Amino acid sequence: MKKWSFMFVFIGALLGLTACQHTTEKASHPASSTTNVSDQAAHQTVNWQFGTFKVTQLKAEIDADETNEVSVEFDWQNTTNQAKSFADQAVITVSQNGEQLAVLERDDDLTEAIQPQATDDLETTFRLKKTDQPLTVKISTRSEPQKTQHTQLKLTPTTDD
Repeated sequence: MKKWSFMFVFIGALLGLTACQHTTEKASHPASSTTNVSDQAAHQTVNWQFGTFKVTQLKAEIDADETNEVSVEFDWQNTTNQAKSFADQAVITVSQNGEQLAVLERDDDLTEAIQPQATDDLETTFRLKKTDQPLTVKISTRSEPQKTQHTQLKLTPTTDD
């Protein structure tokens, strides 16, 4: 009888821990659309293949406290067989209505080399002209032949989920 009691307690505890772990995992991975009510953001999955790297995600967000600044974050992968930095291979520019936005702050990792096939996320902050106009995000290679990819991101108000 003691063996059965112990077995039921053990199984109950195991199920309880599994349920707690599942809840914790869900809570630690919020949806990408979860931001403050007063924020504006845009997110886009891309597959931009360049000769020595690729870009897979773009995200732009206006901080509610700094409405004249927009942070543009992107994920990139070094597809070479050597450690390389993003800054050595490409440049990112952001514009509105054909007018290039001024860079306010660059991610320190922009100039740090990452290992072959590794991925990294980088962020650059720009001076925003207007919050109601779309951004054109452009990434161009530094080497010849030059290759450029661009897209428009429309900033929309987001809410907490």
